[in-house]
Amino acid sequence: MDGPVLSARERQILAVIEAELRTDTELDRRLRSMRLGRVRHAVQMLCRVPVNVLVLLAACSFGLLSVGVRVHSYPALGAFALVCAATVVLLVARGARRLGTWRSGDRRRATWDR
Repeated sequence: MDGPVLSARERQILAVIEAELRTDTELDRRLRSMRLGRVRHAVQMLCRVPVNVLVLLAACSFGLLSVGVRVHSYPALGAFALVCAATVVLLVARGARRLGTWRSGDRRRATWDR
């Protein structure tokens, strides 16, 4: 364990607290069945996509759209649909994050992250 070493009194208090927590079966059950937050972590990562990546995705989607319309190719239109859907999802996630920070009153995070 990194950090300062606990004194004898602190170790004794910690042992008492740990013993009391071990007897709480409801807490033990809830902690064992708790999800690790993988979904929340993934959503947070989606919200942190830089603006230049979104601009690049938007440019790619418009390029694929023009190729798909000129060539009348289903694979090109399918690629456009995938890239466009990803761009929209990322924009919505980023907008929801900005709206959430704006509503919560955190003015430091109200601007777009770069």
